[in-house]
Amino acid sequence: ENPRLILCDISGYGNDGPYRDKKAYDLLIQSEAGFLSVTGTPETPSKAGNSIADIAAGMYAHTNILAALLQRGKTGKGSVIDVSMQSLGEWMSFPLYYAYDGADAPPRNGAAHATIYPYGPFKAGDGKTIMLGL
Repeated sequence: ENPRLILCDISGYGNDGPYRDKKAYDLLIQSEAGFLSVTGTPETPSKAGNSIADIAAGMYAHTNILAALLQRGKTGKGSVIDVSMQSLGEWMSFPLYYAYDGADAPPRNGAAHATIYPYGPFKAGDGKTIMLGL
């Protein structure tokens, strides 16, 4: 009825496909996207402190709506946008590329980094912890 309308739908797994009706929670998406493979310590995987799958989906919705507004300004036509919480998988680019073609994935290192040093928490002479990222 309104060809200028911009509709944005955020779901766990998208509007079609075999998982379209599956419930999605932030922790589940963090796990399925591989995020928990790089967070926490070697012994204990940990989720991010914030609901990053929700935030990632919201960020992609935001940028797509802005692009749709620009498109509508030029063409007069609206858009239908479908954003999945699984877009968090795109944030896994570095660890995914690191483990490409059967190579070992980067280990969970807490606040340290898998390939950069010095980077992370270090004990200072007074017993307190300082964070370095050089």
